[in-house]
Amino acid sequence: MFASPRLIIIHFFSMKNIITKIILVLSASILIADDLIVDKNSLNQYEQDNYAHFNSFNFHGEYQGNNAKDSTPLPNYISDRINLPETIPILGNQFTLEAMVYSKAHPLLPHRGIIGNDANVATNDQNRPPTITFHSDHQINYGFGTGNEGFAKAVNNVRVDNEWLHVAFSFDGTTCKLFVNGELADSTDEAAGLIPNPVPISIIGSKFLGKIDEVRIWNLARSQTDIQSTMNGALSGDETGLVAYYPMDVNENWMLIDHSVNDNHASIVDAEILQRYSSQNCESPNGSSLCPFPKIRDALEVAEGGDNIIVKEGRYSEVLFDELINHSYETQAPKITITGETENVKLDGTIELNANWEYSNGRYTAQVDLNDISKRAGIKVEEIYALWVNDRYMIPAMPINFKNPTDPTTSVQNNPESGTVFALNLTTPYYQRGEETLELQDPYIVGDIDNLDALEEWSFDKENKILYLIAGNNIPDSTNVRVRIRTQILSLEFSDNLEFKNIDFFAGTFLFHKSSFILFEDLKFSHSWEAGISYISAGNPGYPRGNRFRFGTNNTVRNCIFEYINDARAIHWGGVMYPLGENILFQYNDWFKNTVWTPSASDNFRGGKKWWSASSSVGGSTFRYITSKQNHTGGLQPGLKSLVEYARIQDQYINIDGSGIQRTRGNATNSTTRYSWLLNTQRNGMRLDSSCGGTDAVIHNVVSGGNKIAFRLKGDRHRAFHLLGYDTNQNDISMPRNKYCGDDPVNDKSETMAGNLNSRLLNSVAEKNISAHTPDAGDPNITLGNGDLIAENTSNEFLLNQSGIWFGKALDPDHTQPGNYPHLELQDPWFENRTRSVESLVSQFG
Repeated sequence: MFASPRLIIIHFFSMKNIITKIILVLSASILIADDLIVDKNSLNQYEQDNYAHFNSFNFHGEYQGNNAKDSTPLPNYISDRINLPETIPILGNQFTLEAMVYSKAHPLLPHRGIIGNDANVATNDQNRPPTITFHSDHQINYGFGTGNEGFAKAVNNVRVDNEWLHVAFSFDGTTCKLFVNGELADSTDEAAGLIPNPVPISIIGSKFLGKIDEVRIWNLARSQTDIQSTMNGALSGDETGLVAYYPMDVNENWMLIDHSVNDNHASIVDAEILQRYSSQNCESPNGSSLCPFPKIRDALEVAEGGDNIIVKEGRYSEVLFDELINHSYETQAPKITITGETENVKLDGTIELNANWEYSNGRYTAQVDLNDISKRAGIKVEEIYALWVNDRYMIPAMPINFKNPTDPTTSVQNNPESGTVFALNLTTPYYQRGEETLELQDPYIVGDIDNLDALEEWSFDKENKILYLIAGNNIPDSTNVRVRIRTQILSLEFSDNLEFKNIDFFAGTFLFHKSSFILFEDLKFSHSWEAGISYISAGNPGYPRGNRFRFGTNNTVRNCIFEYINDARAIHWGGVMYPLGENILFQYNDWFKNTVWTPSASDNFRGGKKWWSASSSVGGSTFRYITSKQNHTGGLQPGLKSLVEYARIQDQYINIDGSGIQRTRGNATNSTTRYSWLLNTQRNGMRLDSSCGGTDAVIHNVVSGGNKIAFRLKGDRHRAFHLLGYDTNQNDISMPRNKYCGDDPVNDKSETMAGNLNSRLLNSVAEKNISAHTPDAGDPNITLGNGDLIAENTSNEFLLNQSGIWFGKALDPDHTQPGNYPHLELQDPWFENRTRSVESLVSQFG
C-alpha cells in the first residue's frame, strides 16, 4: 500500500476511492540565493576548535526552567555547568581571569555567571571568588567578595549578545581592570588594598546560555599588551603564573583538560563540547555553497523568518534543543523551513560504535568505549538504549522470545503470525494493569543478560561496558554497528513558524512546547521510543512519553509515517488549538497487550478550566486520511470538536474496552466522523463513550467490521447515517438509553435514561443486532432500545422504507439468530479466502 515514505497512497472502500499523492522533489537546481545549506560532508574542509555549549536542556532534552509562562520560557534551573576541582588554588590580591564568551540572547535571563562560584550572580555576595558575570544584554560585572561585603563594578554598554568576545578581569592589588576584546573597558582603584576572601573559583558557566572557550586563570595581573598578544591564539600551558587553562578539550574520562602544568581537570555537567569551524576560504560557515554549515543546529541558530535551510544527504547525529527560535507567540509569521534535499536525510539519534567484536560460545562481545561515543556526541554518554547492525534492528534480550518486530508480517487480528509480537501476550516490564483476563508477566529488565538466548538479541553490561549480541545474518564489525544514546532528538520551547520537510527522524522523540504554526511534511518517524527507556507506569509523574506537541496552536503533521515506536505515543497533541493530522500512516507500533498508547489530541481549548466552561473556546481538531495497521496501540482519539474523515483503522492487537475511533463525552460533542473503515480494531469499532455521553455528533458513511460492537454511540442528538456494522460478536449498532445525563455537565449527577431519544439513525445496515433508543428504530416507549424488542415490534416496512435500516434479525420471520445475513462470502475473508486460487473464487462468486 505504501510504496515509499515520500509517496503515501491510501485506498478506501468502493464508495470513496481516495488516492493522495504528494511528492516532494528538491535538487540543487532549485536552490535560491537565500538558502542556507547544511552539508555534513563539509566537515572535511574545516579546521575545528572546541568550545563548551550551555543551554536550558539536560542530556535528554528536558527543559531546565519554568516553561509554564505564557509567552516566554524562564530558564531558571539550568543544570549545564563546568565544575572546577578543589585543587584550584585560592586567588590572592593579584590575578587575571580570561575567557572567550558568546552569550545567547534571552529576555528572561538577565544575570549570567562566566567565571566564579554558585553564589547568586545577581547579587554582590561576600562569599565570592574573583568573578566575571554578564547582565542584561550589554553589561559586564566584575569583582570579588572581601571582608563582610563584596566588591563589584558594573560596566554598561561594553558588549552585545550573540557575538563572540574576549573578556578579561585583572587586579594587581591596587587597580581592577576590565578588558573587552583586548581594549580597556573599565579601570578602578576602588578595591585598592583589598584581599579577596579565601573562596575558590569553582564554576564556569553558572546559569549561562551560550558558548565559552579559552578560559584562563592566572595568579598574576596581566597587562593589556600581555592579554592582546595571546587572546586570539593558544597558550603553551607552561606560562608563568598560569593556574588553569581550559581550551575545552576532554580526556578519556570525559573530564575537561587543564592544559596548564597543574592538571586541574574539571567535570562537565550537561554542557556539550562542540566545535567552531573555519578554513582558509571561510572565516566561519555561513550557509553558502562555498561555506555550508556542517550541522543542522548551526544553521537553525542563525536562521530568521523567511529562510530556507536545505539539508544535504546524510545522517546527522545531532540534537536540536533550543528555545525562542523564530518566536512569534501564537502568531503566524514568515517561516523557517528545514528541508532534506533528497530522501536520504536523517536526523539520527544513534552514534556509530567503533569497537572490536569477538565471537565465543555463540555470542559476539565488544568492549564499548563510551568516551569515544561521548566525544562524537559532544556530551557524556553513559547508556545504550538500542542497537542496529547493518541498519537492522536488534532486539533487547526479553523473557519471551519473538521474531524481529521490524519484519513485515502476514498477521491479521484473527490469525496472527506465529512467533511474532502479534501472536504473543507480551506485557510491559513494569507493573501496568491490563484487561482482566490478561496474565501479566512479572516485572523484568529489558536487555537483561539472563534473557539473552535468541537470534538478534543483545544486552549491555553497563558496569563493565561490554556489549553482547547473538547475531543473525548480520555480523557486527567495527563499522556497521550503531547505538542509541538518548531519548529525544528535537526539543523546542516557544519556537514558532517552523517547517520540517523530507527528513527521517530516527531513534528519538520530538517535543514542541508552546510552539505554534509548526508543519511536519513528508517525514518518517522510526524507533522514536524503546521498551526499557522508562519503567514508569500510567498515572505516575513522568509517565507521558513519545512524540508530543504541548500547547500552542495550528500544529500540522502531513504525509508522515510513524513506525516501530514502542511503549510510548506515536504522536500526541496536548492543549494544542486546531491540531491537524493529514495523510498519516501508523504501523508496527508497540509490543505490549497492557498499554494504550493511542495517537491522540486532547484539551484543545482555551479560556476556562473545563472545555464546557462559558469562557472556554475550542480549537477543533482534524484527522484526515489516517491509516493505522498492525499496532498494539489504542485507536485514534481525535480531541474536541474533531473531524475524522477517510480513516482506515485495522488490525489492532490489544483486547480492551476501547475502539478504533474513541471519543469521550467532550470529544464526542459536536464531532464529525465520515468515510472511514474500522476493521478488527478493539472491542468497539467506534465509540462515543463516558458515564455521561456527549451530544450532537455526526457519523456517516462508516464501515465497522470484525469488532465486538461495531458502533457504540452513547449520548443524544447524534446523526448516524450510512453505517455498516458487520461480523460483530455482540452488537452492530448500539445507541443506548443509559449513560446519558443531559446537557448540563456541571450538575450531571444521574442518568436520565433518555439517551439517544433525539438521535437519528438512517440508511444503515446491522447484520445481527441493533440496540437503538431512537424513534428511527421503532417506538422507544415499546422497544426501550432493545434489539429483540425492535425486531419483534417494528415492521421491516418501517425500518426499510421509513428509516432505511437493514436489520438482519428483523428480516428473519422468527426474529432469531442467526437472522438474515447479507453477503455471507464477506465473512472472515482474511483467513477463509486468502489462500484460495483465483479459479476457486471465481467459481463460487463469479
